[in-house]
This record gives sequence, structure tokens and C-alpha cells, in this order.
Amino acid sequence: MRKSNSHVTVGLHIPNKYMEERVGVSGISGVGKTTLGKAVYNTTYAKFDAYFFAQKNTTLVDLQQVILRRLVNYHGEVSSVAEGKALMRNLLRGVCALVILDDVNDDSHLDAVKGDWFGSGSRIIITSRDQHILNLAKVESVLKMSGLREDEALQLFSWHSFSRALPETPYKELSTGIARACRGNPLSLQVIGAYLLDKKEPNDIQCWEEALYNIGENQEISGVLQISYDGLSHVEKEIFLDIACCFGGERKKDVVTFWEVLYPSRVQTVIKNLSLKMLINDCDLQDPLDMHDLVRGMGRGIKRTVLIIADCGCQWVHIEL
Repeated sequence: MRKSNSHVTVGLHIPNKYMEERVGVSGISGVGKTTLGKAVYNTTYAKFDAYFFAQKNTTLVDLQQVILRRLVNYHGEVSSVAEGKALMRNLLRGVCALVILDDVNDDSHLDAVKGDWFGSGSRIIITSRDQHILNLAKVESVLKMSGLREDEALQLFSWHSFSRALPETPYKELSTGIARACRGNPLSLQVIGAYLLDKKEPNDIQCWEEALYNIGENQEISGVLQISYDGLSHVEKEIFLDIACCFGGERKKDVVTFWEVLYPSRVQTVIKNLSLKMLINDCDLQDPLDMHDLVRGMGRGIKRTVLIIADCGCQWVHIEL
């Protein structure tokens, strides 16, 4: 993960009493576990010799490979889990590292962060919806996430919609209403904020009013997220649905090569726009494409509706490139 803008830290931190060497963060989808992990990463990475924020990887070998590459610049091939363990044990000892494993749902991935593999002062943070995963990880404490307070929600929304801590005066009332309607859910606040970021012209005020109305009408988070999807161009929608339904976890470089045949000269711009709108995770060419589970669910729900209207069968097929 690249070091991202500090605005993701708004209202989010791990209290000192939770800052042991191994910390777990639990909570339901969309409540802000990933946002909290990014906040800690952005504000503390400079204190460590090496640092890495690990989002979803398909296998333990993939995870071992990327951790070794990011922490000690190892570019050799990891051919098996056993080889990965041996390499990590030998190469990571003595390295004071910050490693954040985000949204872990496979307990085998915990083997990638054995405590005795890292140097003194290292910190391991694991986020998961599954308390059992955190118990297996033998974390020293668990921080249970709940929604943001109203003032925190407004600040997080403002950073994503105005790139500042508080909304501009003409949009203050609407911003407060939107932040309140998102009920403290960081994912909704970020996605809607990013959707409205470039809508500041006088005739755009209707977009804000419609966003507030639609959030109120859609109590389910998937409905809130679809507001951003509805504002995409045709090509952006097609590529977003491709990732949601078929290419999640595939290496970005491989998928871009596939898309460039269909959409010449536009793919990189589209992917960047989807990332800026918080609909997919930002990643390097060598890393897997991914998105939040709730965003993926929203995308698959849209595709399912399209297929039902077209009277087609509906089955997600992961495509290997």
C-alpha cells in the first residue's frame, strides 16, 4: 500500500491502552476497521524500519511473497508455504516492522505474522469480522469498532468531499445532513464524499440534494453505495462490474492488459477514477485488484438485476488471466 493522504485519520485512532505489539480490531463490515488501520499506518509508519498494509491476498504464499518484497525488498519467487516461512524467519529477524493485515477471514494467513519473526519494537495489527480469527492470532488486546460520532462523521465526509476538515459554508447544512444520514458508517461517508468532491458548481447543488434524499430512502448501505455507482460513465461501470464479479484478486497488470483491448487508452484513467471514488482499493500494477466486501456485494447485486431483466442465468465466474 502506498502512503495515502492523512485525511483518512480523521476521528480515528487506537487508544494508548491498545498499543501493544499485537492488536486485533473487530467489527461488522463497513464500520471502519480498514479506515482505522489506514489511519494508524499513516500516522506511525515513520517510526519503523519497514512497513506494509496488507489487504486481501488469495493465498498464504501470495501474502508471504508481498510481505517479503515490501519489507526487505526480496524479489525472488516463493514456491511454497514452507519456503515462505523459512525466508521470513531468516530475513525479517531484526527488522522493526509495522504490519497491518486487513480484513482477515482465513486463519492460515496468520502464519505470515508470527511474532518471533520480526525485530524488537515491531507492531502487528489484524482486523477481522471474525472474533475467532483474532483469538487464534493471540493478540494482546482487541479493539471493538462502532460507528463514528456525529462530529467525526462530518469531518471524515468533509475531507473526502472538500479536502478539508469542515465543509464549505454553502454546503454546510447539506453536509451535516448527509453525514448524519450515513449513521456513522465510514465506508458510506468516504464513498459519498468522493462522489461529491468534483460537484461544486452552482448547478451541482441539486446533486447534493438528491444524494441526501437517496441516502434517506436507502437504509441499507448497498443502496447508499449505489449512489456513487450511478454517477459513473458507461466504461467505468463496465470495468467496476468486471472487478466485482470476475477479476477480484487478479493481478492489476494482467487485467489492465485484457481491458486495453476493449477500451484502448482509457483503462488507467478509469481505474484511477474508481480508486478516487473509493469504489476499488488503490494498488500497484503487481498487486491484486480488490474492493470492500460491501462494495463488491453492491456491484454483484446490480449485475444480478441486469441479468434477471435480460432473462439470463446468473453465476459469478472467477476468471484466471
